[in-house]
Amino acid sequence: MLKKCISFLPVLFFITLTAYSDGKLFPGYYINLNGDTVHCNIEFNDWNINPKTIQVQVNGSVKEFGAEDVKGFGVFGYGDYTAVKVSYHLNPISGNNLPENFSDSTDIKTWFLKVIEKGYYSLYSLTFSERAYFFMGYHDSSVSELIYRIREKNDSLVADEHYKKDLLSLFTKEGISSKYFNRINNASYTSSDLGSLVNILNENRTGVRNKKKTSSEFQVEVFIGGNRNSFPTIFDGAYSEANQFKPEYSLAGGLNFLFAIPGYFKSFKIGLSVGYNGYNNKINQSGTRTDSVSANFYSTTVYSETLTAKNSFLLTNLYVMYLINPLSKIKVYVKGGLNYNFSLNKDVDVNTTYTASTSGIRNGNVPFQSNAAGTHSLVTIKDGSVSFIGSVGIMEGRSKLEFSYWPATNLAAPTGDPMDPSLNTFKYGSLGVFYYFSLFSEKGNDYK
Repeated sequence: MLKKCISFLPVLFFITLTAYSDGKLFPGYYINLNGDTVHCNIEFNDWNINPKTIQVQVNGSVKEFGAEDVKGFGVFGYGDYTAVKVSYHLNPISGNNLPENFSDSTDIKTWFLKVIEKGYYSLYSLTFSERAYFFMGYHDSSVSELIYRIREKNDSLVADEHYKKDLLSLFTKEGISSKYFNRINNASYTSSDLGSLVNILNENRTGVRNKKKTSSEFQVEVFIGGNRNSFPTIFDGAYSEANQFKPEYSLAGGLNFLFAIPGYFKSFKIGLSVGYNGYNNKINQSGTRTDSVSANFYSTTVYSETLTAKNSFLLTNLYVMYLINPLSKIKVYVKGGLNYNFSLNKDVDVNTTYTASTSGIRNGNVPFQSNAAGTHSLVTIKDGSVSFIGSVGIMEGRSKLEFSYWPATNLAAPTGDPMDPSLNTFKYGSLGVFYYFSLFSEKGNDYK
C-alpha cells in the first residue's frame, strides 16, 4: 500500500502546479449603485494598500470599477470594503519631513475603505504607503475621521491623539466611560486596539457579544502513516566488506500543532509536530576470507557475522506550510522545515556480532589455528541529528493526506580517524505517507 501511495507523488505535484496556475481570481461580490449584490470573481491582490480600482469577472465578462462606480465589494474569506466619500488630514506621521505645527490640510475623496468592525458603530481603515487612517461610521450612515497627527518641535515628537477624545465621547454617551477610561487612554492607532473598543461599544448598545470567527487559528492534529527508510551508506563489517542495509518500512505517528498567520486567507501556517519513528535492520553474512602475506605466511578465516542497525526516534519538526489554493474545497499545500531526531534507544550504534575460525601457516612451517567471537560497534551514532523535511499534500475539511521526504542525513558521530573515513559516515533518509486528522473542526472557516 505504501509503495502505491509513493508512486502517486508525481501526480500530486502535477495537481499542485495545476492549482497554482488558477491565477488570482477569487469568489466575492460587489454592490452596484442600485444596491444590488452581484456575485462574481475578483482579481485579488491581498491589498496592503487600499485598492483604487478592482477587476471583477461575471459570466466570463471582465469589468473594472472604481470607488465611485459601486457601493462596495468583498472577497469571501478575506474582507469587505465599502465605497465612502471621506475627508482626511494630510498630516504625515512618520519620515524626516514632519511639520513644526499640526497640518490642517485635508483632502476629500471617495475611497474603498476596509471594514474592520460593522454594527451600530463601524470602524473603517484607509492605508496608503505613507500612513494609515481610521474612520468611525455611525448608525445614520455618516463617516468621520479618527484624527491622529504628529508634529516635530525641538527634535521632539508631539502627537495629536484626537481619536481618543472621540472614542471617550462615545463611551460617555453609552455610559461606560469610567470602566474603559484607561483602556481608551492607552489605545494605539491600530486596527486591533481601535477595533476592540468599537466592538465593546456595539456589544453595549445591542447586548449581543460579537464573536469573531477564528477560522481555526490554532489546530491540533493527530497523524499516522508509514516510512520507507533508506540507508545509502556502504560499510565494512568485522570480516565482511561492502555491506549496505536494504530499504525497510516502518510505522510512524504523533501530534501536529498548527498556527495560521493572518493575511492572504491564512495561507501561511507555522507548524510543530512531535512523533515517533524508527528502523530495525539486519544483515547476515558468512564466508571465507583469505589473507596472504607471502607463500610462507597466509591464513584462511571462516566467519559468520550479523550486522545490525536499530534506533527509535522522537521526531520534532518545525516548519512553514503554504496553502496554494486556500479558497478551494480540496486544498493543495506544500511545506518545508527542519527536523530534529532524538534517539530513544540506549544502544543506537551500527554493530556487528561475529564468530570466526582462522587457520594458516606462519613462517613457512608453523601451523596455527584460532577462534574468535564477540560484538562491537562499527559506527558510533549520535544521540540526535538535524535534517531538512519537505512535504506536499492535499486536504479536505479535517483530513489531510501528505507525502514527506527527508534527504539522507549523516547520523554518525565523528571519530576523528582519518585512516578510516567510513567510520564517520552512516546516512539515513526517508520517504513517508501520512494521514492527518484535525481534533478541532474547521466549520468556522469561510474559505471552503
